[in-house]
Amino acid sequence: MLMDDRTLLEGYRRGDSKALEAVYRHHVGHVELLLKKGFSFSSGGRTFRFVGFASAVERQEVLQETFIRAFGERARMGYSGLKPFKPYLLGIARNLVIDEFRRRQREMSLFVLEDGTDGQILDVVDKALLENSPVGDWARRQSNPERLVARRRMDALMREFIAELDEEATHLIQIHFIEGNSQHDTAELLGLDRNKVRKQLRMLRLRLLRFMKSRGRIHSLDPDELLAAARHDG
Repeated sequence: MLMDDRTLLEGYRRGDSKALEAVYRHHVGHVELLLKKGFSFSSGGRTFRFVGFASAVERQEVLQETFIRAFGERARMGYSGLKPFKPYLLGIARNLVIDEFRRRQREMSLFVLEDGTDGQILDVVDKALLENSPVGDWARRQSNPERLVARRRMDALMREFIAELDEEATHLIQIHFIEGNSQHDTAELLGLDRNKVRKQLRMLRLRLLRFMKSRGRIHSLDPDELLAAARHDG
């Protein structure tokens, strides 16, 4: 579309409202279809499948964010008009989804252990532990006595950390990490603004890092160090 119409391309690059509206109307269906049907992508040497948003609300949220990004000055100036605009636009949508996936992986890595044998994230399966810790019953998954002791030590620290939290933070852990709700759904369930939930999650992760550092489990506030410690125990 923009490749064939230089006037429209110039209008898009200037941020002209009529040009942006024309681009939106022409491409909105393509973006929505991508977000509905999903796509495959690689991350960390592994291939994943985004199955698409079942929720129309989530789909619309990412769709609108895609065009907000595409209509920003940086994206407008970054498009040369020498290649089709559709792949450029869908690339923005894909990156939004992948960035969210990687962000959630990083969040969950602070609370759920990754199995070193196959790289799959272990399920939190022990219902008795769910009430106290999102780490799950690591100990019963490994018979090696030394590793068993290490896992129990880490689990005990997680129990201690959560026991020190107030009711609001404990509820947040239950809804977001244990029940697996998205930030958007967590915000709705708690009756909070999504930005506030995001801020609370950042503070919770920082509190966990500080707690583990104070107990000598890690030596810095680098999340990767805590993840490495959890893997070592596993």
